[in-house]
Amino acid sequence: MNKDKRLITFLAGVGVGAAGGLLVARHSGADLRKVIRKHAGEVKDLLKTGAEELVDRVQAAAEEGKDNLGSQLKKGKDAAREFSNKTRDVIETAADDATNAAEEILDKSRSVASKST
Repeated sequence: MNKDKRLITFLAGVGVGAAGGLLVARHSGADLRKVIRKHAGEVKDLLKTGAEELVDRVQAAAEEGKDNLGSQLKKGKDAAREFSNKTRDVIETAADDATNAAEEILDKSRSVASKST
């Protein structure tokens, strides 16, 4: 169980425990209401603190995820650029080879043509 779920479970347990304890307590109605108000304020403060911590953690995780995504995008762009450059080099080499082969064929054709005449 991760920290956030444990914190929420703990806070819920505190609230349920406090409510249960207050309900079985032997106080008069007025005294019980005072105790409930007091404990409700404490639980409210605990929940507020827990919620603030949770928001901070979520924001930190989101920022970290954003940084990681940016890093991965940069790596992807770099890899695409490198692939493009290598592909261009291969195509240029193939074009040069084809041009050279065509020139050799023309030279041989001319040589054969000049010998036959």
